[in-house]
Amino acid sequence: MLELWIAIIALTVVASAYVLWRSRTVLRKIEDVEGENEFDIEVYRAQLSELKQEVRQGIISKADAESARAEIARRLIDKADTNGSNAAEKSPSRNQSRFVLAAVLFVLVPGVSLITYFGIGSPGLPAQPLAARMALQEQLQASRRVADQELTTLVERTREHLESNPSDGNGWAVVAPVAVQIGEIEFAIEAYENAIRLLPPDGARHAAIGEVLAIRARGEVTGDALMHFQRALTLEPANETANFFVGLSDAQNGRLQSARTRWEGVVQNASANSQWAMRASRGLAQLNQQMAADKEVSPEAAEIASLNEDEQQRAIRGMVQSLAERLETERTDAEGWKRLIRAYTVLGDPKSAADALNSAVEGLREQEQEAREVIEYAASLGVTVDAAN
Repeated sequence: MLELWIAIIALTVVASAYVLWRSRTVLRKIEDVEGENEFDIEVYRAQLSELKQEVRQGIISKADAESARAEIARRLIDKADTNGSNAAEKSPSRNQSRFVLAAVLFVLVPGVSLITYFGIGSPGLPAQPLAARMALQEQLQASRRVADQELTTLVERTREHLESNPSDGNGWAVVAPVAVQIGEIEFAIEAYENAIRLLPPDGARHAAIGEVLAIRARGEVTGDALMHFQRALTLEPANETANFFVGLSDAQNGRLQSARTRWEGVVQNASANSQWAMRASRGLAQLNQQMAADKEVSPEAAEIASLNEDEQQRAIRGMVQSLAERLETERTDAEGWKRLIRAYTVLGDPKSAADALNSAVEGLREQEQEAREVIEYAASLGVTVDAAN
């Protein structure tokens, strides 16, 4: 603490000394200007004397001489007034006032600073050296590791209990979310399935296993997951988790208006600080952008609409192929990559969609934000980078 106050006092002295030094520099400049004014006055007086001699010698007419004399006199009066005011400022009392002002600033600046610091600062707060902060961070990480280990031990003990008591529905229901928390996805699915089989119907339980199935499928709402979400909504129509994932399933399968309606309901009816409301809001932003782009119907799209089904498929694939060929040269077109990924998804070609996503990530490697947006958009359609591998 003593070292801190020594540093504060030293900085204050340096800052105040700099203020005094700058004030002396300004005073010198003022004195220099005053000297320049006196020199100018002497020059104008010499010009008046020369003008009189030129009139006597007939070099300049009297009319021109009067005009020149008037201009020189005007400049002489201006400089004399300025010099007179500066002379007053150069008086001992004026210089003494300047010294007093500088001294007041020398005391006032640090004084006000200290008063302000003691008023709104935290002088009593103990120091937090780097070593202490790192030690605290290590303690927190150690606490998390201990907590994770305790959860793992709890799951193992519960697993042993359930092997001996497989009909304990409550035991399966309790261990399932804990297994999800420590990453035991397969065991969590098994636990939820047994709890659903052994216990009375429960919408939240169906929504929970549906979410775990979607996690296992890397964000894709599979048929099994959708079945559980729909069952959850039959039991609890307002279930936020189930409503969000049903909307996600609609978005992934090209039913954008249905997804939009579903997610708007989640946002409107969600509880405070609901994670599903926030995720639905992000999904709505992407949907609105996509739907706005879809409204811009080109003449080619209108022509395709007039064809029969087989001709439409061929024409659509031709347009998709043209878009893919364009993106081979325009690899930084993020919106183009989104349209291509969605087109392959709608056409039921997940491998091509994943290949397009990989190409987009490669093309946008220097545009991290755009690449991240394309990855998130693809994920909303059930397409991931790993899907192509």
